[in-house]
Amino acid sequence: MYRVILICCVTFAVLLFPLNAQAQPAANTLEMHNHQPKSRSVEDLFKQGVYQTLVGKYRAAIADFSQVILLQPNNATAYANRGLARAAKGDRQDALKDFDRALSLNPDSAIAYYNRGFTLSKLEDYHGAIADFDRAIRIDPEDPSAYHCRCLVRYKLGDMVGVAEDLRTVAQIYLQHGKLDAYTNLLAELKSLHELSHPKRERSSARAVISYRRGGFSQ
Repeated sequence: MYRVILICCVTFAVLLFPLNAQAQPAANTLEMHNHQPKSRSVEDLFKQGVYQTLVGKYRAAIADFSQVILLQPNNATAYANRGLARAAKGDRQDALKDFDRALSLNPDSAIAYYNRGFTLSKLEDYHGAIADFDRAIRIDPEDPSAYHCRCLVRYKLGDMVGVAEDLRTVAQIYLQHGKLDAYTNLLAELKSLHELSHPKRERSSARAVISYRRGGFSQ
């Protein structure tokens, strides 16, 4: 679960990347550097922060996004990305603060809701996680990631009706986009959760069989 969601989250960091930072004309870049030889632009810091996140250098990414926030205190995307880096680093409480701030600045960010929901699920706040996944789905009903995660969290809560509902929906979206591997991974994750949640029952059954067989032999 964590690995799959982490990959999704890193992808989200790229999706959050401002368009003007993705495709900045070379002439404009040269002119900007000529005027600011000793300081880095917000766009450059964003690029570097996203790159550092992609390669797993979360401390450096946090520093880059913090610089963006210093220059642009109301930049919701910077808070969302810094929250992502903090969550990946394991600083989940600080990550939640960044996601909260990002959503206060941009309440329509499905990605921020998704990332906050995933962080809450890692903190075992499953009801809070589902609430955030619900919001992400209302904003972007075609994104399979929130259904995928909500399906797993619902399983943890024992909501089998909800699991079946999400499984049907996410299966349609994955298959429509040719993402059979992602659907297969979800099934494998559900199977793993099932095996983890029933170990005692399985061991008890095994002991019962052994006891019965021993009783039979003793007779």
